[in-house]
Parts: sequence; structure tokens; C-alpha cells
Amino acid sequence: MEELLCPIGQNLPVDPVTAEDGRVYERGAIELWFAKNEGLECKSPFTGYLMGKKLVPALQIKNTIERLVSRGVFVGETADEWQRVTEETKTFTPELKAHLVKAENGNAWSMSSVGFAFRDGKLGAKEDKTKAVEWLKKASRAGDPSAAQALGVLYARGDGVLKCRGRGILELVHAAMLGSEHGCVCVGNHLVNGEGIKEKDTEAALYWYRKSLRCGSKDTLDRFREARD
Repeated sequence: MEELLCPIGQNLPVDPVTAEDGRVYERGAIELWFAKNEGLECKSPFTGYLMGKKLVPALQIKNTIERLVSRGVFVGETADEWQRVTEETKTFTPELKAHLVKAENGNAWSMSSVGFAFRDGKLGAKEDKTKAVEWLKKASRAGDPSAAQALGVLYARGDGVLKCRGRGILELVHAAMLGSEHGCVCVGNHLVNGEGIKEKDTEAALYWYRKSLRCGSKDTLDRFREARD
């Protein structure tokens, strides 16, 4: 098994590729390595010598791993994790797989996209609100306004996370400050209706409603816009 482990993640690769240093890697892991090293060449994570960035699908290695795991030759945590990831990702679209690689590299938009995919059960992902919260939290901290407002809604509803109206309001305020139209509208709604706060404040609500008109992230629904107007 050790000969087939990805040198970066030390896991059995689900999507193995052969790099120009002759080693087999998990595609996402080596692509992340390349993303962190600009230029046409970078140092091999295995040998430390310069190498190009061309990758070739290692189909024979993939078939070998699948055969050895299914026959019980490979057993233990490493084999179990390979089976889990293989089962989870086999329906993922190429778009979602690409977002996952970018998300692991810190791209806020891709973090948000992965979160929404798990929230809505899209791009080949199975609906999983807990995983959605995990990715939306990362995207929110990275400054994505739509992720912050979606996180606020999930906290308010208790979807994939312990229900907490106060935390939901905090996330919506964060989203509004980041430029989320929906975040601004929701903050305005809380103020004008007195939801989750001690008293209503129409003037403050009007501030957030007006601010929502200037937001760069047009992420609310028509019914919210109509109610705001």
C-alpha cells in the first residue's frame, strides 16, 4: 500500500495522476501544490527537484487500488477512507471537483460554491447541511457576502447547526457589511418587525433597506425585494 500512497496527503488517491517526476498523486493535492508555485516549473514534493506541471490520469493505478481494496487485500483506516471518499465523490461534477481544489487553496468564491452545493444537493453532491455550514463558515470568514447571509439563515432555521437566532442575526449583519443585498434586507426586516431585538427601529431599518439597493452582491429573492420596496 505504501507504494501507492500520494506523497502529499499520504492517502490512497481516489483520482490518481502521474506527474512529471514519475510519481502518482491525488489530482487535487498535486494541483494545489502547483497552484502555490507559480511558473511553468516547480519543485517536486517528492524529490525536491524541478519538474513540469503536466499531469496524466493514472487509470491503471486507479483500477489496481479499486481491485485490491474490493478484494480485501488493502484493509484498515487508509482503505476505509478511500472507500468513503470514493463513494462520496463519485457523483461530483467536474465543476464541483474544480471548486473543491480551489476551495482547499483558500478561494472564497469556491468555498461558497461548495457550501451551496451541499446545502442544495447540486453539482452531484448529496444534500448535507452540516457540510454546507462547514464550508459556508470558511467562505464567510474569507469575506464572501453570500456565504455569510446563507450561514445566517441556516443558524436562524437550525439547519445543519444548533438553532440560534442571535448568531443568525450576527451573521446577517456580517453579510450586510460585506455587501450582501439579502443580508441588508434581513437586518432591515429584524429592525422593522422587532424580531430578535428589544424594540423596533424604523429609521435604522430604512438605512439598511436603502443600503441594500447599493449592494454589489444581488443575492436576495424577488419577494424580499418587493417587501422591502
